[in-house]
Amino acid sequence: MDGPVISFDVSKGSSHMRGFLGHGRPAGKVAVVRHDRDALRERILRETGSDPAAVHEHTGVYGHVLERYLDAIGMRRYAISPLESAKVRKSMVRPTKNDSLDCTTIAEVYYLRDVRVARTDGGTYGRLREMSRHYRYLLGLKVIEKGRYFRCLDDVWPGFDEVVGPFSEKSLAVVAHYGHPSGIRSVAGVMAFLDNCLIKIASSGEIKITSSGEN
Repeated sequence: MDGPVISFDVSKGSSHMRGFLGHGRPAGKVAVVRHDRDALRERILRETGSDPAAVHEHTGVYGHVLERYLDAIGMRRYAISPLESAKVRKSMVRPTKNDSLDCTTIAEVYYLRDVRVARTDGGTYGRLREMSRHYRYLLGLKVIEKGRYFRCLDDVWPGFDEVVGPFSEKSLAVVAHYGHPSGIRSVAGVMAFLDNCLIKIASSGEIKITSSGEN
């Protein structure tokens, strides 16, 4: 690809940015701009005297304000993978990550690796991408919470996982119902509880149990 671009290295609440008139032709020095409408408008108008495109990395929630503003003013916006910029950075003389140099790295990806640069238009694919990121985020939370639960379970119910899978609905129901191994009076009572209970998992993830008898 060719032509003028403004490269954004996005951080929380602000971005480093630099204009380029073409490949290897910076239009000015790296500047830090806050993620508010007035600051972005003023700086973008100053960067290049033509019709630049915006280039930035996929950065999740930190870049949402910037993305919404660029979409609102109708500025062409291209998002690149952080893996792509990492590859370019490693090929440079000084491969260490640096906020000021990253604007140049991101622009290099745009100019040299155009096949892999995807335009972000906020349409169906943009929403699917956001949903995919959120799904991966929830999976990460699930792993963390399962590990935390398992550690607590091992403290209170030692060896529980050697008898039954600790994350099945029935094992979760037993833990929720009895609270502690001392509350179990007999194996027959536990079996009767599982036969008679109705396990419901609410949308919040909370397990609700109703039982027809005391065990």
